[in-house]
Amino acid sequence: MTNVKRLFALTLVLVLLVSTMALPAFAAANTTWQNAFADFPVLYQGHSSKGYIKLLQRFLYCYSNDTKAALTKGGGVGIDGGFGQKTEEAVKIFQNDFLYTSNPLVVDGRPGANTWRKIAQQLDASVSGLFRVRNKDDLLYYNVMAYTGATVSTSMYNYTASGAQETGCFDTINLYEYAG
Repeated sequence: MTNVKRLFALTLVLVLLVSTMALPAFAAANTTWQNAFADFPVLYQGHSSKGYIKLLQRFLYCYSNDTKAALTKGGGVGIDGGFGQKTEEAVKIFQNDFLYTSNPLVVDGRPGANTWRKIAQQLDASVSGLFRVRNKDDLLYYNVMAYTGATVSTSMYNYTASGAQETGCFDTINLYEYAG
């Protein structure tokens, strides 16, 4: 009887051990595309990576009324691929939303790894082929980026301020795996 109890206890320990080892692998598989955002370049005024800047601007344009207002201040659509004062201000507004959280962002107007990671966490990938963001003010979903395929040669597409799909602006972005 004692051997049976020991065998049962050993089996239970092994099952628990295996299940706890599988959980991190499952979690990592579901956030691979989010982790890839952390590898995006640090952007700043005068930076020339138009694909990344347009992605950032489209996200900020859709994220909230305040970030949209900062991008379009003084006229224009706010999504032009240039990182200037308006984009920097919109980034600061976004970063400020996460200043008093358990994992705060530095409010410097420069999206680095932590800001890109936070942007990825705000994106919804439940619709195949789309990354969407839920506007924090009107609670509607807006398309930020579309993709086709799920390999290193994935094609990426941005959206304009009006919501029309723009092609060919993500030549340098490689998100190698996607949720979906």
